[in-house]
Amino acid sequence: MEKETLYTTDEVAEMLKVTPLTIRRLVSNGKLMACKVGRVLRFRSSDIEIYLGKSKLDYKTETDKAEKFKQLAGQWAGSRDEVESIKRAIKESKSEAEF
Repeated sequence: MEKETLYTTDEVAEMLKVTPLTIRRLVSNGKLMACKVGRVLRFRSSDIEIYLGKSKLDYKTETDKAEKFKQLAGQWAGSRDEVESIKRAIKESKSEAEF
């Protein structure tokens, strides 16, 4: 059995430049694996590397999402007449409901 370095919550938080609370939240959400030794959490270096590998952003995917959002926003902005007609319909339905 190979020896693997174990880190405390504070050490992992310092490595990742986050608070210990954030580390505990990652564990409770199942995003970061931990071992319980007695009453305290310990983190294997391999589990930290796995978490970091999973949390990398896929820039192509993010760019595609941004482009899609711009397209949808443009479509929405171009349909101003539709928005105005919906507003009028809502006002009319409210006034009809009062009678």
